[in-house]
Amino acid sequence: MGGMTYPHQLRFTYPVDFRKRRERSDVDIPRTIDDLTPGWLTWALKQKGTIRYTAVESFDSTAVPGGAVGATHRLDMRYSSSQSQGPDSLIIKLPSADEAWREFINRTGAYERETRFYAELVSSLNAQTPTVYHAEMDLYAGDHVLLLEDLQHLSAGDQLLGLGREEAGAAMRYLAALHSSWWNDRRLDSMPWLMRPGEATAYERMDANYANGLECGLERLSNWLPSGIEDIARRFARAVPSLFQDVGGSPLTLTHGDFKIGNLFFSDADKIVEVTAIDWQVVSAYRGASDVAYFMCWSLNTEERRRIETGLLEEYHAALLTGGVPYYPYGDFILDYRRGFFRNLLILIAGNGNMSDEVFESNSTPGLHVLCNRMQTLIDWDCGELIPD
Repeated sequence: MGGMTYPHQLRFTYPVDFRKRRERSDVDIPRTIDDLTPGWLTWALKQKGTIRYTAVESFDSTAVPGGAVGATHRLDMRYSSSQSQGPDSLIIKLPSADEAWREFINRTGAYERETRFYAELVSSLNAQTPTVYHAEMDLYAGDHVLLLEDLQHLSAGDQLLGLGREEAGAAMRYLAALHSSWWNDRRLDSMPWLMRPGEATAYERMDANYANGLECGLERLSNWLPSGIEDIARRFARAVPSLFQDVGGSPLTLTHGDFKIGNLFFSDADKIVEVTAIDWQVVSAYRGASDVAYFMCWSLNTEERRRIETGLLEEYHAALLTGGVPYYPYGDFILDYRRGFFRNLLILIAGNGNMSDEVFESNSTPGLHVLCNRMQTLIDWDCGELIPD
């Protein structure tokens, strides 16, 4: 594969530059949406030639719901020239306005990962992502900003209903193209900012989070979890490090990490469904089957998954081989796929077990009931059998 290119060359700020930039309010990274100005947007959109002979005159901002990690807004743009070639609307992503939450997420590296992904990797992907207009971060101040293409012209799925066969098939083609193009790629070693769930520092942290949230999470979710999941969840607590370590080595590839219905947009140009994926804050060096298991669990209702799952798995695996993966027996893939469901269980239990009562009550919607029901994947695939005694 060719060398890495950087068409959106990420703009860094170091302490000395940061002090200087605080005297230049026209180019300061906005910390919240209230700091955003037409002057800054004009400057940012001119950096890569998105606009040239015009300026941002004004904009309207509308919060985009659904993001728990940071703040996402849609900007409806107005320019000083009617001949402007700038986007009519765009998406701006900023860290959370809550300073404590912002600091916590900065420590996890989520903001840095997504900013770097859009700045450094999108040109190397064999997969569709939003157009990047601007990417900038100040690691010392914990400031990050992304200006991205607005995808409202595409369709999105319904979390409660789940996806159908055509959309799910398009998602499998997307993952196979992404994974095969980065399969055991040495470039992964040069990107220490990627998530690496198979490394000790990652799975030890996950082990602690899971243990801390286990009993509270089960208490909160027990009425909605399928029969048998509580037993698997408690047994899993003794095996978090070993199960993540099992899939922490080769074959590794670039994975989305949060590949689910809420982060996917669909088009049907020429009657062929195509996918565009957003929200790359968990982009990782990991086994590709983890993305597949994540998608199957969170994006398909149980009945539809059971009906179409085998065909989708076979299509994904065949597309990997067609895409150039030299050796990955189907049986090995299925074993990795089954192991991948444990990450879904960890996210559900630890996430809901470690949050405050107030936050849990606000999140306790019908959608949460549906997600709990989809833990049936661990029963259907006899994942408890994979937990060592």
